[in-house]
Amino acid sequence: MGHYYHYDGDGNLKNTITSGKWNCGHIVAIDTLGREIYFYGYGNEDVNPFYYRVYKANIDKEGLRLSVKKTGSIMLIFCSRDVIMLILIHE
Repeated sequence: MGHYYHYDGDGNLKNTITSGKWNCGHIVAIDTLGREIYFYGYGNEDVNPFYYRVYKANIDKEGLRLSVKKTGSIMLIFCSRDVIMLILIHE
């Protein structure tokens, strides 16, 4: 399973960002001021593993939140810190 971990500049593990019996996909965006990352997740919450959902997690502690509750193929476009465009490609 692929997950995200936070390391310091010396290569020491600071914390586990995600864990569990599912896979993290690529990172969509990083909010450096809010210390959060947005990424795709596959096979979590009894969703078809070929579909992904968009999650948000804090860089400094474990735990994630479902950012977009729709299932299917979703594309997010971050125009700015406050504007997120959601495009649902297939449900």
